[in-house]
Amino acid sequence: DDGLTALRSSASTQVAGQLSYYEGVAEQLAASPATQRSITAFADALEPLSSLPEPELRPLRSTLIERYEDQYLAPLREAGDAVQIGDILSTSSAAVYLQAAYSVPDAPITEASSVPDAGDGSDWTSVHARVHPPLRTAVVQGGLLDVYLIDEEERVVYSVAKGPDLGTSLAVGPFSGSIVARAADAAVASDDGIVTDLSFYRGAPGSPLGAAAAAVRDDTGLVGVVVVTYDGGVYTDGLTSLVSGATNEPRETDLDLIGAGGTTRSDPQSYLADPQGFLEASESAGVLTEPQRAAIERAGTTVLVQPATDSTVNTAVDGETEPVSDSGLTGTEVISAIERVPVDDVDWYTVAEVDAVAADASIISFRQILLVGAAVFVLALAFVAVAWSQRFMDPVRLISERLGRRALAQPTAEP
Repeated sequence: DDGLTALRSSASTQVAGQLSYYEGVAEQLAASPATQRSITAFADALEPLSSLPEPELRPLRSTLIERYEDQYLAPLREAGDAVQIGDILSTSSAAVYLQAAYSVPDAPITEASSVPDAGDGSDWTSVHARVHPPLRTAVVQGGLLDVYLIDEEERVVYSVAKGPDLGTSLAVGPFSGSIVARAADAAVASDDGIVTDLSFYRGAPGSPLGAAAAAVRDDTGLVGVVVVTYDGGVYTDGLTSLVSGATNEPRETDLDLIGAGGTTRSDPQSYLADPQGFLEASESAGVLTEPQRAAIERAGTTVLVQPATDSTVNTAVDGETEPVSDSGLTGTEVISAIERVPVDDVDWYTVAEVDAVAADASIISFRQILLVGAAVFVLALAFVAVAWSQRFMDPVRLISERLGRRALAQPTAEP
């Protein structure tokens, strides 16, 4: 019980610290006067690109449609998303122009973030050449996926990674309602930085990502918003390292993060060790449905799909802090300890659980050790007692022997 409680508390502290880190990065960027100037400069430079003639945009749009098919649409469809080009490509002329200039670089350059200057001579490129290098460094050194600068009209006026959301509106269009849009809206409504729940994002196919954001304000009011995104796999890595470092815990120990709706925010260690075995057991136990299993197999992660059991969710919501007997993700009987992550912006819980059979086996092993130890102690005590008793009788035997010799030495009396 103490081990599970300590493990879930360590996990809760670690996750809270990770969330605070991303929130702090967003707040630091938003507080910089350079960021305020950059948003204003990018927004001004975007205006001339917002009214480009259609004949100029047509070949650029065709290039994007061709490149985005392999880069975005194919991976999204493989993950089960019935997506079309209109769900990725914006109709905004500024977005089409910037993405054609930056988002689909030609070989040998493979990453759009590596392009400092598209060489088109636009005002936007002039601002970009000055602003991009330090922000790209912040992404690389900070372990981020992207940094977005969003103006007060909810337009993505700059992005380090320069995906299909560059130049688009977060109020309308393919990326309205996305995790980036929700983070920006939440930051505008808050006096402090905010963090979001994890989410899949069409602008970055693959594993779920998280976001943090902070509003950029000056003396006159709102200038814009800074949004940073990161790979949600950081929580799986962190919790797995905690379990690996807890050498006194049984092998059957899992440490999970669950969130709103009762689905996972990290991959359980038992899933990582044997994905197919885990999914088969979970589906057989009725925890996982067939469509959910198919979604996990396509995505390669349980995050946002694998449900926790109702009893686990109820224990979390009820605020129960003592370890309890529960049913695990694969239907096995477990002993679990649950704790809420102390961050107001997300409704997350860390769950440390160990297979009940493994826990009982540890107790039985300890009991056997005690029994064997007690038996050895009794035998040793018996040998010591025998030896001690022999030493105790030595003087008695010596006296007896001397008396016997004296009796033999005396002359026999005459009859």
